[in-house]
Amino acid sequence: MQKFLLIFPIIMCSCTSTRYHIDIKTQSVPQDELPETSMCEIRYFNKDANPKSIESREYNRQIEKILTDNGIQITDSKKANCTIGVAYAIEGPYKETNAAPIIGITGTSGSTSYTNGSISAYGNTAYGSAMTQTYNIPQYGVTGYRYYDTYYYVRWLALAAINKKGEELWNANISSSGSTNDMRKIFPLLSYVAGDAIMTNKDTSVVISSTKAKEITEFMTNTKESY
Repeated sequence: MQKFLLIFPIIMCSCTSTRYHIDIKTQSVPQDELPETSMCEIRYFNKDANPKSIESREYNRQIEKILTDNGIQITDSKKANCTIGVAYAIEGPYKETNAAPIIGITGTSGSTSYTNGSISAYGNTAYGSAMTQTYNIPQYGVTGYRYYDTYYYVRWLALAAINKKGEELWNANISSSGSTNDMRKIFPLLSYVAGDAIMTNKDTSVVISSTKAKEITEFMTNTKESY
């Protein structure tokens, strides 16, 4: 029983620490209603972020990268035929209570008997003794639960494109829940997924392994990241 309790949390950790779950929710008008040539200005709505910081400028480059890869030209307000609003943040921490089963003896599944004895002879007479022992076979099952709290953050990136008439052309909301509150680790994944999802209609999720996450980070930032 003690071995089981020690192994259980190790198995849990090894399964949950190597994947990133990204939720995708996007909307778009039909493709034939989108401008043939999209020349858009970008507006960022992150009031608490310093727009001149290294971190903010890196995020802006990633956003511009996914937009230009989708055929959108970044320009100023005078030449633009649409405006793209961008916002991102980390919310939390939030607490979640989980339960892990405790395995123990719940009863017996049967029994078995063993007889031990000896026989000796003296003349025509036999002498002997015997002793029977009965053993119960234990039955194992869940005897209770161990409750523990975990804390997680919600990391999200939102984009929306609006034409000169104020009509929405498309929007994208990309989010992920996890233990880290370091946006530098998750933003490349959010922006990469957003680049594949904008101007579509999706309501789904993807799972990214830690190995793939490193490749995406290097692709989006052109720098080595340590995970």
